[in-house]
Amino acid sequence: GPGYHFVILDFDVEVVGTIEPVPGDDAADAGWFSAADLTNLPLVAGMFEFMAEHGVLDQLS
Repeated sequence: GPGYHFVILDFDVEVVGTIEPVPGDDAADAGWFSAADLTNLPLVAGMFEFMAEHGVLDQLS
């Protein structure tokens, strides 16, 4: 809404080793998502299109 903004951090990573990443309690809603998963998430208006236009979706498997 008015007066609000969002900060979205998108990381392209390569997992090394066998230890599963675990978020801290400040990131309880953090997750790993495929491009298909994103269609079922409540994204901010225009976010899916933005990621498509900037090649983010192409990097997701």
